[in-house]
Amino acid sequence: MMTLGYVESHRTPFFYFAHAEGELLYCSEHHRFRRPRYPIDFASAHADAKLHFDTFRMLGNDLLKQAQDAFIEGRNRRLAAIFTAQAAVYFYHTLYYVYHGHEFDSHDPVVMHDRMRTLSAKLMLTLDDTHIENLFTLPRLKKFLFQARYDRNFDLAPQEVQGHLERVGKIGAIIESCCGLRLERYKELSGQ
Repeated sequence: MMTLGYVESHRTPFFYFAHAEGELLYCSEHHRFRRPRYPIDFASAHADAKLHFDTFRMLGNDLLKQAQDAFIEGRNRRLAAIFTAQAAVYFYHTLYYVYHGHEFDSHDPVVMHDRMRTLSAKLMLTLDDTHIENLFTLPRLKKFLFQARYDRNFDLAPQEVQGHLERVGKIGAIIESCCGLRLERYKELSGQ
């Protein structure tokens, strides 16, 4: 939630699209919703988002690969858990930055997923609980960020590590696809 003054003073693609294509829902009977007069610099937005995307997507993929290596080669479940959780955080930060144009204010995978899941039905379905299968990946990733680092008695089953690794790999691919679509949109609008 952001104030109207904050939204009007920040010229990011997200706020531009909200003003250009969105509908005012709250106080719509007595408040006029102004459409933007001039487009923003989509070339600059594309370059900034692309740099962030390339940097943090690569870091997330590297961490995920290190997690798989630690799990498969060394059977080090603690290291695999930490790297998997950190990779998920990088993936969500990448998605948020590409869509919003500024940094995420949280590093909690549960909060990050909750705020970003509506951007893609695949992302929502990959990690959301169903009536058939309860998925605890997000709360477990949150726990891994702290417990796997500091708790001497930390341990988890190999099947659980493998499941989390697979799901984080899926969300990484989904986020990469979503970001690619948004970057193409910025590139298309920068040429107009």
